[in-house]
Amino acid sequence: MTTRLFLDTCVLVDYFAKREPFFDATVKLRVAQMLGDVQLWCSAKSFTDVFYIVAREVGSEDLQRAFYESLDFLHVASVDAGCIREACVWGWEDFEDCLVALTAKECRADVLLTRDASGFEKSSVPVMTPREYLERLQEERGIWYVTETL
Repeated sequence: MTTRLFLDTCVLVDYFAKREPFFDATVKLRVAQMLGDVQLWCSAKSFTDVFYIVAREVGSEDLQRAFYESLDFLHVASVDAGCIREACVWGWEDFEDCLVALTAKECRADVLLTRDASGFEKSSVPVMTPREYLERLQEERGIWYVTETL
């Protein structure tokens, strides 16, 4: 069965802004997706957050084009009134992180990928960085992904 990876907003920022040293890991996740090893999931809300953070750096038109193209490989989970109610009941200090964790749970993610694991200490979905996830695949299953051609 294909592993479902839920991408926190910061991971999407790294991908769309090509932020180093984190961009390489996001590209490797994309390679894993292309090979059918993983499904990449994110919250619909993340697109507005990424736009707010990245548009000045990348340009609105280019970023919207990248968003459009990403819909070919990203599964997008909705945030609805039920999610917001449940997040309020959960009562985390950081409401945004709570919504991300809840959305990851709702889409049955196997792993929530973030660079801010401290924000997800209460998550019922296991949390790790993209780099940690890729290293685990290498150690446990002998799988690694290359983003450069010879």
